Amino acid sequence: DKHLCGYCKGKLIEIEVPGSIRDLGSTGYTPKKKRNATGFSLFIKEHAAEVRKRMSKRRGALAPTVTQPEVMKECGRLWKEMKNQNV
Repeated sequence: DKHLCGYCKGKLIEIEVPGSIRDLGSTGYTPKKKRNATGFSLFIKEHAAEVRKRMSKRRGALAPTVTQPEVMKECGRLWKEMKNQNV
């Protein structure tokens, strides 16, 4: 057979992809519920670009590139400071 799993050699069966042209809604697919944004995600959206600029300026010409994990770590630190001040 051509349609086998490469790992376990089990038979593959075709399923309908939710939202595709052939999806008739009879597949039992339940769409994911939209959740409200958290305070932290709103904080990130508002401050990430500013944090990235500030970190890039601080580094200077030697290493101007700031990675996303570094930005998130700094935003997390700022969020924690802000929460501690509000307590």
